[in-house]
Amino acid sequence: GVPIRTEVTYYPSKSDSGLPVNILRFFIQFHWWFAVSIMVGIDSLCISSLIIVAYKFKVLQVHFISLRDKVLEDTKTKTRSEVEKVFREDFILGIKMHDDALWCAKNVQSALGNLYSVQIFEGVVLLIMCL
Repeated sequence: GVPIRTEVTYYPSKSDSGLPVNILRFFIQFHWWFAVSIMVGIDSLCISSLIIVAYKFKVLQVHFISLRDKVLEDTKTKTRSEVEKVFREDFILGIKMHDDALWCAKNVQSALGNLYSVQIFEGVVLLIMCL
């Protein structure tokens, strides 16, 4: 079969053979897969961080929706002051969760800015290597 070429190089050509040429081909392939694995690692880090931030905001949304349902349910069985006390505690917890989610989003955004810069640089380098 025909080998899959992942990186087009000026030297060695297909007709070149010998141990030094094969060692050079190995290093070319190793270099290619090393660069690709770095890009996959950066992509995985970025995606997992964004999923975590999205999950934090989704949990916050579910908390406030359940808070509404809880208050509507508690008004049937508890007094107004008890309902207000429980609502106040849960609302403060929601505010703390929101503060934590915003803090996390800000830090992920500042970290991902640098990672995306590296990712763009690596993408350009890989395009140059493929030419």
